[in-house]
Amino acid sequence: MRDPRDTIVSLYHQLSSRTTRPVGLTLSEFIRSPEYGWDRMMRFYAIWDANLRTPRSMLLMSYEGLLRSPATGIEHVANFLGVKLSQEQVSKIADVSSAETMRQGERQGKIAQMRVLGSGLNALKVRKAKSGTYKEEMSEEDQLWCEKKMSDFPVVFSDLVKEKGADFIQLENSIA
Repeated sequence: MRDPRDTIVSLYHQLSSRTTRPVGLTLSEFIRSPEYGWDRMMRFYAIWDANLRTPRSMLLMSYEGLLRSPATGIEHVANFLGVKLSQEQVSKIADVSSAETMRQGERQGKIAQMRVLGSGLNALKVRKAKSGTYKEEMSEEDQLWCEKKMSDFPVVFSDLVKEKGADFIQLENSIA
């Protein structure tokens, strides 16, 4: 999961810069678009949230937590899957999956199924790999609009992170 304001900016760049058929909208238009924007994304989140307790076991991770501590995220995934990793293996995985390494691989055509669609940062699948960049890309008006939309549509999974105070939460559900 990720801050939805960053998610919508990332989706905008995906559909306007990382495609052979760009949507042709400004970021502000995109956010408000019923076809591509905020309301569509939040409908997806609502479906996801309604089914949060369906799997018997699930690892809920925050994008921001992965940015803060990639190694911790890798360890949580490995433990969740029942895979034992040494610290050396965790470090190597963190290194080869770093944003910079992935950007380099993408630019050089070394990552399968990642076509190079341009040379600019916004044309890359792995763009900035930072949290809060919506503040740099959205106008103040768009930020306020998104914050209003967020307050109108509380989603439980973000509350789980606040409630548990953790970036990585393993949920165990009983299935009747």
